Amino acid sequence: MKSRSALAFRLAAGVAVGAFAAAAGPAFAQVGMTGYNLSGGFTPSPQVLDLTARGADPAGDEVRGCPGYANLSEGGFSLTFSDAYTPLRFYMDSTESPGLLVRGPDGISRCAGVDEDGVAQVAMGRTLDGEYEIWPLSGEPGESVSTRILISEYELQAYEIRPPEPPNAEDFEPPMLGTVQLDPAASGRQTLASGTINGTRDAWELSQNCSGNVDPGGAHVAVDLPEQADTLSLNIQADSDAVMMVLTPDGEWLCNDDASGFDPAVTLSPAPAGRYYVLGGTFGSGVTTDATFYASFGQPIWGSGDGVETSPGTDTAGTDTADFEPPVFGSFAIGPSATGRQTLASGSITGNRDASQYSSSCYGNVDQAGAHVAVDLQEPADMLSLNMEAVSDGVMMVLTPDGEWLCDDDTSGFDPAVTVSPAPAGRYYVLGGTFGSGVTTDATFYANLGEPIWGADDTSGSDDSGSNDGLGVGAEPAFGFIELPAAGAPPVSQDLNLAGSTPASSHGSGCYGQIDPNRPDFVVQVSGDGEPVAMRVSSDADTTLLVVDPAGDVHCNDDSYGLDPEIAFDAGMAGDYDVWVGSWGSGNDRPATLTVSREAGAPVEDYSDFRHMDPDEIFANVETARDVWIAMLAELEAEGTVVTVEQIDAPSDESLHVDGISMVDDEFSEPVTIESFRINALDVAGLREQGEPGYFDFEVSGLDYMPMARSAASESGMPLGEMADLESALAGFAFRVMPMDGSTDVGLSFDIADALGIALDAVLDGESRSFADLDRAALAELELTVEDNGFIAALVESQGHLIGMTGDDMLAFLDQGFAEAPFPIAESDPRGSIFYAAREMFAQRETGGTLRVAFRPDQPMTMDEIGASLETSMPVGESLGIEARFVPN
Repeated sequence: MKSRSALAFRLAAGVAVGAFAAAAGPAFAQVGMTGYNLSGGFTPSPQVLDLTARGADPAGDEVRGCPGYANLSEGGFSLTFSDAYTPLRFYMDSTESPGLLVRGPDGISRCAGVDEDGVAQVAMGRTLDGEYEIWPLSGEPGESVSTRILISEYELQAYEIRPPEPPNAEDFEPPMLGTVQLDPAASGRQTLASGTINGTRDAWELSQNCSGNVDPGGAHVAVDLPEQADTLSLNIQADSDAVMMVLTPDGEWLCNDDASGFDPAVTLSPAPAGRYYVLGGTFGSGVTTDATFYASFGQPIWGSGDGVETSPGTDTAGTDTADFEPPVFGSFAIGPSATGRQTLASGSITGNRDASQYSSSCYGNVDQAGAHVAVDLQEPADMLSLNMEAVSDGVMMVLTPDGEWLCDDDTSGFDPAVTVSPAPAGRYYVLGGTFGSGVTTDATFYANLGEPIWGADDTSGSDDSGSNDGLGVGAEPAFGFIELPAAGAPPVSQDLNLAGSTPASSHGSGCYGQIDPNRPDFVVQVSGDGEPVAMRVSSDADTTLLVVDPAGDVHCNDDSYGLDPEIAFDAGMAGDYDVWVGSWGSGNDRPATLTVSREAGAPVEDYSDFRHMDPDEIFANVETARDVWIAMLAELEAEGTVVTVEQIDAPSDESLHVDGISMVDDEFSEPVTIESFRINALDVAGLREQGEPGYFDFEVSGLDYMPMARSAASESGMPLGEMADLESALAGFAFRVMPMDGSTDVGLSFDIADALGIALDAVLDGESRSFADLDRAALAELELTVEDNGFIAALVESQGHLIGMTGDDMLAFLDQGFAEAPFPIAESDPRGSIFYAAREMFAQRETGGTLRVAFRPDQPMTMDEIGASLETSMPVGESLGIEARFVPN
């Protein structure tokens, strides 16, 4: 993520941390659209719109520094967005417009100029329902500007903004491993070629329907089919997790990831005569592996190629219904008179078996426990829908009475559904799972006759506010009554423990989490009509909020502020508000706090002054360390990261203490929390006036490391393996650059509690006033310490799967690197002690230990001088003062 890496550098440098209304007016021309609304989880994504605009008012009047012109007085294109669960992103692709301006439902306008490629991006920092106004900007007043607007709920890559040109077969000539002509009379599996593939080009650059990374060298094999065949299969068997793309004679891209285990296959039926270009690749980026390419007439053949055709997975999973008895959560009958949505069962599911083992057309991972529910359809029906709502990204497989596998991933947001039409009578086995491997989540299974029903018990009599049927409205609250505080009085807060196992989704399309419907948690009492009322929940857990107002209408909210929900009424009615606080996933029994006030909450910090500035401009306006923190939040918000904190204290203008930090980002599948962030010292004046500080000292502690590790593992397809044992590990890091008596003290450390600790301390000759000084500084002393308690072994085990190497393979690779060094490395040579100590640490990774490396040269030396001394083939004396040793645990 661009801003996160830039922000990390700034930290290291001391900076610290539907669609559109028809009444668009004469200023806009809308091409090919008549207007519609969007809701969360919309498809297709991105939504694309060609717009022409003519602006008259300086956009800088709306947002300081915004380039170009917009008709601000007439309003922009109006988009109404509902049921949001992630911030929207707006992109503009134009060779004529200087920028894009968007005003969100919060009334805050955001502006972005085009980059060198003519693309502007405006990312909403918060998840917001409501009206968005959009202005593509013109360069001059009244100038007509053509633009292409893309709207997405996730960050788009360059090739998604500007889709690739249609494939040209000439681009794949000649194939790297040759051309093979198939014999139509051949039987069994035909071996096409073997070789090395290198997955370094994102497959999406060629087709947005494909995943993984292919070889930038082009096609590996060209397959010539002299005449049409009923069925042709092409497959790869590789040492690592492989992917495959096939360009057909018709110019169509076909692709696959895991048809059998981690090996891909593409099947065409019928298969037209002509040339097929086959591209091999790997799921992980930058992975090189050995692979063999095969072809067969009929279904793919796996294994020895002896001519026995087996469909992917059937040799290991099969479709024997006895394998799915008894269902984990039971069996349920549906008769011909059933109406509305029927809740079948709720429980925990784990995605730990590759779905493609059952059917090559299915994705994700199902529960190896078998079928979760069995649905007995008593009579044939025109249409039967089975769907699942889960906390995590879910998948679903259904084995029909006819023995056919049906599967789905994301029908509604991240929730799956399978519809059978017509639906034969008989038993349907339903398997729930998750898109990511090894993920455990809570899920609820539903069934209905007709199209899938989401978030309501039936389709009749439902309005936007939901239904309070089945809720204990008026019952004695579990945690008491709260009176709305008087005007000017402080908010009232009351604690509770989260409890509940019933999905709130049955009470409205925007209701989430688990509640106890039998009684409210609180009753908020309001004495007069027209009073502003706001209710907000705060908790370490991911919470939800459901409120039944005095009129009986249901209102729900999930994540207004990070993971904290809020419901506010600008002019509430007198009476009792029944309040349920819900929890996602495993939040039960954890503490939470309900706060009632007359004013809706606000972000932890007001950073509106910084929101629209260029990053360099932001840091040119800071006066205190607290300003630096606020500027950092603005920069994070621009990329869709929401940060909340529990407490902030500023002991001085150059220091800051922040506790209880939570970061929510669409890049991570779960929140990242940090116990504390400390700026102990910061040269704010240097940062403001020269763009970088002359000194700084900051530290982070209690960083929850595993959400980032799990997200990275899910994205790369790399299993956590032994690293999953670090579930509760908290990480910390610190960085300082401080002048002292003619020299500069530099310190950098990183640790994962009880698993890994890294510390580097150095003394530089002369007082540094900038990072350029550090680059030129002479090193007077340096010491590196690495304390390993099993982290390296866990990392090696996890990475080994991805690159197809064991730990011993990696050790042999290191030895080969030592042997091929451009200068001799002997244990008696001071340089050699570094290499041999590091090798010993790797060799004893299961035991762990401490590695210490020190440089204490006779006189200060620059890094270039040290590098030259290490690389020379001449003997190195004691002038560098090298000491290196490894001490096992």
